[in-house]
Order: sequence, then C-alpha cells, then structure tokens
Amino acid sequence: MEGACGAWSAGQGARAALLFRTARLLARARFARDDRRHATVSANLGLIALSRGQGARGRRHLERALRAWDRAAPDLERLRTAPRSRSSMFHLRMEARHRETFQANLALRMGRFAAETRETITLRLAGKPTPHRHLTRWRGEKPPYFDDTRWFLAACLLIVES
Repeated sequence: MEGACGAWSAGQGARAALLFRTARLLARARFARDDRRHATVSANLGLIALSRGQGARGRRHLERALRAWDRAAPDLERLRTAPRSRSSMFHLRMEARHRETFQANLALRMGRFAAETRETITLRLAGKPTPHRHLTRWRGEKPPYFDDTRWFLAACLLIVES
C-alpha cells in the first residue's frame, strides 16, 4: 500500500493501480473479512478510477469501501500495544501505573482517525473534496514499531490524495 501510494504521488498512475490491485489480493488472502484495510484498498482503487474519469467504476469501489469500513470489527477496543520506550523513568513508571488510561487515550485518538477516514470516503463518493490529509499524515504518524497501532493507522491514512 505504501509503495502504491508512493507511485501515485510520483505520477505513476498505472503502477499505483497495479500495486493497489496486488494489495487487494494480498488483503483477501491474509486479513479477516472485517479488517479495515480492505476498505482502504477499495477507496484507493475508487479514487484512481475517478481521477481517470471512470465515474461509475470509482463510485462502485468507494461504495464497497464504505460498506467495508462500516462492517469492520469494533477494533478500537481491542487495539493493544506493547509498552513504549520512554525518555525518562518518570514517563516509564507513569505508563506502567496508568496503562488503562494510556489505552483509552490511544483508542480515542485512533477513533478520530477512523472517523476522518470514513468522512473522506463519504465525501469523495458524493464528489466533494475532503478537508483531511491522509497520505501526508501517514509520513508523520507512521509508528516505527509493528503493532496494532501501525496496521490501524495504515488502514486510516494510506489513502491517496486527489
């Protein structure tokens, strides 16, 4: 997905479409049906189709993305992360003592990302521009560790900007 988004940003539309179709095949083979990453692939395929003037195809993909996003498992409650390295013993102890609070704040923050992504899909389906940045935010938000936060943010932010 990241490579496909990069190809799109570099003006390589055909390569991006091929990589997104490959990502769709991988998602079908590896992820549960209620995984939000299915919606992300469909949204990207829809946005590419719309940019090519293929309105009907683009809307079908975006409708599929919206259905997939809405049927996704309530995964915010089950997001789990390993304790992070902290810059001081104080912060490390604070996280250890208040793990539930850290998890609640994480779920709240990820919920905001999810709401923005759903809004983006809905607005683009209606032919309207979106006020949200996704791909450019991924570059800044991308966690350096591979846990639930990373896959969830990938589902929310690896969307091409058109």
